[in-house]
Amino acid sequence: MGKDSLIKSTSKKNRSSSKKDEDSGNVKDQKAKTAQKTATRAKKSTKTAPKKTKTTVKGKAKAPKKSKTVTAKKAADEKAAAEKAAAEKAAAEKAAAEKAAAEKAAAEKAAAEKAAAEKAAAEKAAAEKAAAEKAAAEKAAAEKAAAEKAAAEKAAAEKAAAEKAAAEKAAAEKAAAEKAAAEKAAAEKIAAKRAAQEPKPSIGYAPPPEAATPADSTSRPIQIAIGVFVILIFLIISASYINKKQFYIKSVNGAVEVWQGNFAPKGTSLLVSLPGKKLDTPAKEVYARQEVYPLVFNYYKDKAITLMDVKGVPDFEAVKFYLGQALSYSTTAKEKADVNYRINNIDFMVMMSKADAALSKKTVASYETALQYLGQAAKLELEDFQEEQVEKKAAHAKTTLTELKQKEAAAKAAAKKANTTKSAEKTLPAKHEGDGKQSQANQKIETTEEAH
Repeated sequence: MGKDSLIKSTSKKNRSSSKKDEDSGNVKDQKAKTAQKTATRAKKSTKTAPKKTKTTVKGKAKAPKKSKTVTAKKAADEKAAAEKAAAEKAAAEKAAAEKAAAEKAAAEKAAAEKAAAEKAAAEKAAAEKAAAEKAAAEKAAAEKAAAEKAAAEKAAAEKAAAEKAAAEKAAAEKAAAEKAAAEKAAAEKIAAKRAAQEPKPSIGYAPPPEAATPADSTSRPIQIAIGVFVILIFLIISASYINKKQFYIKSVNGAVEVWQGNFAPKGTSLLVSLPGKKLDTPAKEVYARQEVYPLVFNYYKDKAITLMDVKGVPDFEAVKFYLGQALSYSTTAKEKADVNYRINNIDFMVMMSKADAALSKKTVASYETALQYLGQAAKLELEDFQEEQVEKKAAHAKTTLTELKQKEAAAKAAAKKANTTKSAEKTLPAKHEGDGKQSQANQKIETTEEAH
C-alpha cells in the first residue's frame, strides 16, 4: 500500500513538472513568434526602401536581432529540457529511495512476523509436549494403581476360593465321617438287637462251641451288605459330583444353550440360553467350567457394551442387568474388576444425570434432591476428575439452596408484615367509630345534666 502511494505521488509530481515545462515552452514559443513577426515586418520594410538610405542601414542593423532571438529560444529550450531531465531524475531517485525504504520495511515486518510465528510455534510445541508427558505420567500411574488393585483383588479372590474349597472339603469329609459313623452305629445296634433276641443259656450251662456258629454266619452277611451299601453310596456321590462338574453346549433355534449336569449320577439342567450367539469352533461332547464361564461372561459383557453404544440415552438398567449377569460368570479377578468398574461408572452417570435434572428445576426441594443424588455419587469409587465434578456441583447446589431459602424467608417475612399491616388498618376504623359513639354518648349525658 505504501509502495502504490509512492508511485502515485511520483506520477503526480512528474505530471505537474511536465505541465509547468509545457506552459513555459508555450510562453517561449509565443515570444519567439512575436519576435519572428517583428523580423518579417522589418524584412519587408527593407525590400521597399532604397538600399543606400538610412532606413536600409537600420534594416541591416536589425538582422542580428533575429539571431539573438533564435539563440535565446534555443537556450530556453535547452534549459527547460535540462530542468525537466533534472526533475525526472530527482523524481526517479526519490521513487527508488521510497521503494527501497518500503521494501526494507516490508522485509523487516515479514521477518518480525516470521520470528513471532516461530516463537509461538515453539511455545505451543513445548506446551503440547509438557501436556503429553503429564498425561503419559498420569496414565502410567493410573495403570500401575489399577494393576496393583487387580493383583490385590486376584490374591484376595484366590485366597477366598482356597478357603472356600478347604471348607467345603472339610465339610464333605466331616459329613462322610459322620455318615459312616452313623451307619456303623446303626449296624452295631441291629447286631446288638439280634443278639438280645436270642435265648440266654441257664445258669451253670455252658453252650457247646457249635452254638456260636449261627450267630457268626448271620452277622457276616449283614456286615457285607452294609459295606456294599456304603461303597454304593460313595460311588453315587462321586458320580454325582463328577456329573455336576460337566457342561454341555447345544445350538438350538439361533441360540446357544449351556447345560450343566445335575448332582446325580445322570441328568442335566439348562444353565443359560444365549440368543444370537454362535460357536466359533465345533461343539465338543463335554466342556469344563473354565471353558463355559468365559463364553457366557463375554456374551453378557458384549450385550452391555452394545447397549452403551446406542444413540441417545442408553438403557442403564438393561446395561446393569447384563453386567450383573457377566459378573456372576466371571472367573478371574481381572474380569470382576472390569465389570465392577463399568457398573460403578454407570451408577455415577445415573446419579449425575438425576442431579442435573433436579438442578434444572431451580426450587428448594429440587436442590435438596440434587444434593441427595450427589451424596450417593460421592460414595462410589471415583476417579479424581469425577470427584471434582461432584464437589463443584454440590458446592453450587448448596450455595444456590442457601440463597433460595433466604429469599423464601424474606418473602414470608414480607408477607407476614403485609398481613399485619392490613389487619391493623382494618382494626383502626372500627376503633375510631367506637370512639365517636362514645363521644356522642358523653355529649348526651352532658346535655341531660344541664337540663336538670
